[in-house]
Amino acid sequence: MGQFLEIAADKPRNLNWTVVNVADRPGVAKLDLTKLPTPYTDNQFDGIYSEHFIEHMYKYQGINFFKEAFRILKPGGVIRTVWPPYEFVEKLVSDEQLTPDEQNFVASYHKFYVVNHNFAGKGHSKRSLREQCALGLLYQNGEHLYVWPKKEMIEVLNDIGFVRVKECDYMKSSKPEFTGIDTPGVIRALHSAVVEAQKPWS
Repeated sequence: MGQFLEIAADKPRNLNWTVVNVADRPGVAKLDLTKLPTPYTDNQFDGIYSEHFIEHMYKYQGINFFKEAFRILKPGGVIRTVWPPYEFVEKLVSDEQLTPDEQNFVASYHKFYVVNHNFAGKGHSKRSLREQCALGLLYQNGEHLYVWPKKEMIEVLNDIGFVRVKECDYMKSSKPEFTGIDTPGVIRALHSAVVEAQKPWS
């Protein structure tokens, strides 16, 4: 079955998954991943998964997390990272035409996150809806600390020593345990990039 680690989840999965969150959640282990090393041993996990977590760390903290993930993954183990990429933020503030799905994203994200949860912060109501959504993704009212460009994410993972570093389709993976694991929905998929990387076998 293997052992898997999920980062920043709100609820437990099945028995072969260790699920952690910095906040108190029923059935979820409490763990602050800005304080490393983790209590896990070298080569412990077959896979590590996180969705919309890495942007809640400063860049240097994210790099340290990936180094720790490399340590606790078994040889051949895979890390799957899902996050809102900087490229989508750039598209929102550009003059580039949005697809119908992306236009729906702007309307939905603005209504729920910008208006109801103030993700763009104060003083931005005169900006366009696209700009307000971009600010929400970039800062999330102070909760987003660094929004990674895809190219930079891939470069950092390669530099740490991962191999087979690649961008993947949302909800799809060559690893069965990761297939269909991402939060379903077009809106979520539109502002999510996915990268998988493998720890070398030797």
